[in-house]
Amino acid sequence: MKVLKQIAIAMFILATTFAVAEQMESRALVVDVPFSFQAGNKALPAGHYEVGFQGGSMFLKSESGESAIVMTHRVEGKDTAERSALIFVPQDGAYHLYRVWRAGREAGNELSVSKGQQKMAQAANTRVVFGK
Repeated sequence: MKVLKQIAIAMFILATTFAVAEQMESRALVVDVPFSFQAGNKALPAGHYEVGFQGGSMFLKSESGESAIVMTHRVEGKDTAERSALIFVPQDGAYHLYRVWRAGREAGNELSVSKGQQKMAQAANTRVVFGK
Protein backbone atom coordinates (compact mmCIF):
# COMPACT_ATOMS: atom_id res chain seq x y z
CA MET A 1 0.00 0.00 0.00
CA LYS A 2 2.84 2.38 0.87
CA VAL A 3 4.53 1.66 -2.48
CA LEU A 4 1.30 2.43 -4.37
CA LYS A 5 0.99 5.73 -2.53
CA GLN A 6 4.59 6.67 -3.42
CA ILE A 7 3.96 5.76 -7.08
CA ALA A 8 0.79 7.87 -7.09
CA ILE A 9 2.68 10.86 -5.63
CA ALA A 10 5.49 10.44 -8.18
CA MET A 11 2.97 10.28 -11.03
CA PHE A 12 1.25 13.43 -9.74
CA ILE A 13 4.57 15.31 -9.59
CA LEU A 14 5.48 14.12 -13.08
CA ALA A 15 2.08 15.13 -14.50
CA THR A 16 2.31 18.56 -12.84
CA THR A 17 5.80 19.08 -14.27
CA PHE A 18 4.59 18.26 -17.80
CA ALA A 19 1.55 20.53 -17.40
CA VAL A 20 3.76 23.47 -16.35
CA ALA A 21 6.17 22.83 -19.24
CA GLU A 22 3.26 22.67 -21.70
CA GLN A 23 1.81 25.91 -20.31
CA MET A 24 5.17 27.65 -20.75
CA GLU A 25 5.48 26.34 -24.32
CA SER A 26 2.03 27.53 -25.28
CA ARG A 27 2.28 30.99 -23.63
CA ALA A 28 1.32 33.50 -26.29
CA LEU A 29 3.31 36.52 -27.45
CA VAL A 30 1.64 39.80 -28.35
CA VAL A 31 2.83 41.88 -31.32
CA ASP A 32 1.71 44.78 -33.50
CA VAL A 33 2.49 44.04 -37.14
CA PRO A 34 2.44 47.33 -39.11
CA PHE A 35 1.88 45.74 -42.54
CA SER A 36 -0.17 42.96 -44.13
CA PHE A 37 1.63 39.63 -44.44
CA GLN A 38 1.38 35.96 -45.36
CA ALA A 39 1.51 33.24 -42.70
CA GLY A 40 1.73 29.97 -44.58
CA ASN A 41 -1.00 30.17 -47.24
CA LYS A 42 -3.09 32.70 -45.31
CA ALA A 43 -3.03 36.45 -46.00
CA LEU A 44 -3.39 38.50 -42.83
CA PRO A 45 -3.89 42.26 -42.45
CA ALA A 46 -1.74 44.60 -40.38
CA GLY A 47 -2.79 44.61 -36.76
CA HIS A 48 -2.40 43.52 -33.17
CA TYR A 49 -1.76 39.75 -32.96
CA GLU A 50 -1.46 37.08 -30.32
CA VAL A 51 1.08 34.44 -31.37
CA GLY A 52 0.92 31.08 -29.60
CA PHE A 53 2.62 27.72 -29.86
CA GLN A 54 1.37 24.19 -29.35
CA GLY A 55 3.73 21.38 -30.27
CA GLY A 56 4.83 21.93 -33.88
CA SER A 57 2.01 24.38 -34.61
CA MET A 58 1.92 28.13 -34.30
CA PHE A 59 -1.29 30.13 -34.22
CA LEU A 60 -1.87 33.80 -34.90
CA LYS A 61 -5.04 35.60 -33.91
CA SER A 62 -5.81 39.28 -34.37
CA GLU A 63 -8.06 41.49 -32.28
CA SER A 64 -10.34 41.76 -35.32
CA GLY A 65 -10.76 37.96 -35.46
CA GLU A 66 -8.37 37.12 -38.31
CA SER A 67 -6.45 33.94 -37.58
CA ALA A 68 -4.06 31.37 -39.02
CA ILE A 69 -2.52 28.11 -37.89
CA VAL A 70 0.79 27.10 -39.46
CA MET A 71 3.21 24.23 -39.00
CA THR A 72 6.70 25.14 -37.84
CA HIS A 73 9.93 23.40 -37.07
CA ARG A 74 12.64 24.19 -34.56
CA VAL A 75 15.60 26.26 -35.68
CA GLU A 76 18.71 26.81 -33.58
CA GLY A 77 20.16 30.26 -33.02
CA LYS A 78 23.76 31.21 -32.30
CA ASP A 79 22.87 32.96 -29.04
CA THR A 80 19.96 33.27 -26.66
CA ALA A 81 17.46 35.79 -28.03
CA GLU A 82 17.49 38.96 -25.95
CA ARG A 83 14.13 40.07 -27.32
CA SER A 84 11.28 38.32 -29.03
CA ALA A 85 10.94 38.99 -32.76
CA LEU A 86 8.99 38.02 -35.84
CA ILE A 87 11.12 37.78 -38.99
CA PHE A 88 9.46 38.48 -42.33
CA VAL A 89 10.81 37.84 -45.84
CA PRO A 90 9.86 40.42 -48.49
CA GLN A 91 8.90 38.86 -51.81
CA ASP A 92 6.84 40.16 -54.74
CA GLY A 93 5.59 43.17 -52.79
CA ALA A 94 4.39 41.09 -49.82
CA TYR A 95 5.89 40.05 -46.51
CA HIS A 96 5.98 36.36 -45.57
CA LEU A 97 6.35 35.30 -41.94
CA TYR A 98 9.56 33.29 -41.79
CA ARG A 99 10.75 32.87 -38.18
CA VAL A 100 9.73 33.62 -34.63
CA TRP A 101 12.30 34.10 -31.88
CA ARG A 102 11.23 34.21 -28.24
CA ALA A 103 13.23 36.08 -25.62
CA GLY A 104 15.39 33.89 -23.41
CA ARG A 105 15.59 30.97 -25.84
CA GLU A 106 18.36 29.71 -28.09
CA ALA A 107 15.91 28.08 -30.50
CA GLY A 108 13.11 29.60 -32.54
CA ASN A 109 10.29 28.47 -34.78
CA GLU A 110 10.61 28.51 -38.57
CA LEU A 111 7.83 28.20 -41.12
CA SER A 112 8.41 26.27 -44.31
CA VAL A 113 9.35 28.65 -47.10
CA SER A 114 10.73 28.23 -50.59
CA LYS A 115 14.48 28.14 -51.24
CA GLY A 116 14.14 31.54 -52.93
CA GLN A 117 12.59 32.98 -49.78
CA GLN A 118 15.38 31.45 -47.66
CA LYS A 119 17.98 33.20 -49.84
CA MET A 120 16.05 36.47 -49.58
CA ALA A 121 15.87 36.06 -45.80
CA GLN A 122 19.64 35.82 -45.62
CA ALA A 123 20.07 38.94 -47.77
CA ALA A 124 17.38 41.27 -46.37
CA ASN A 125 14.63 40.83 -43.85
CA THR A 126 12.30 42.95 -41.78
CA ARG A 127 12.26 42.44 -38.05
CA VAL A 128 9.32 43.34 -35.88
CA VAL A 129 10.65 43.39 -32.34
CA PHE A 130 8.41 43.29 -29.29
CA GLY A 131 8.58 42.51 -25.61
CA LYS A 132 11.66 41.37 -23.77
